[in-house]
Amino acid sequence: PETRGLRLIGFIPDAAESATETEIDFRVSAIAAFYDTGNKSITVIDRDYEVISAQSILAHEFVHAIQDRQFGIRSVYANVDTTDGVMGARSVIEGDSTYSSFAWVYANLDEQVDWDQIYRDFQEGLRREAADLEVPMTASASNFPYAFGIELIGRATQDQGLPGRAAFFMAPPPSALDSMLGYEDFVTNGFTDRKSTR
Repeated sequence: PETRGLRLIGFIPDAAESATETEIDFRVSAIAAFYDTGNKSITVIDRDYEVISAQSILAHEFVHAIQDRQFGIRSVYANVDTTDGVMGARSVIEGDSTYSSFAWVYANLDEQVDWDQIYRDFQEGLRREAADLEVPMTASASNFPYAFGIELIGRATQDQGLPGRAAFFMAPPPSALDSMLGYEDFVTNGFTDRKSTR
């Protein structure tokens, strides 16, 4: 019944056998690498990447290892008890790794970075993906923390340096909406103040 319901409202493609199968198919095709908080290891899936892409993927996972040593990745989820809260916390974790790996790549390529364009590209890509009925909702949901987290953490880091970055690990956004509203809205209202006035 769950799969039929999701199919009827367009959240998974008509051809999908089940929501679980859709999730598995997406993860198998989309995951390039992962950091395991349990055994502190990094695994990269060999997909014949170009050198700079492979280095960027590895840099992203190295940042996860640094996050785990600095803050304890699991502790970022300590007060999270909803799926929406998971999206807020993941925006910090994935946004930081994405921002840092992009900064590393551009520094190594010795190229100027147009961060505003990078943020727009990520978010416009996510919006196109979310509007495409042939893309399962799991893809959009899984990519959300990267698209909005890179701007949230990028702007915090650009404005306040490493202390700005660290503040979000200590108190991640409580929801996906808070991540989407972004850093400037956070500076103006703070998560707690805004949440109480919704």
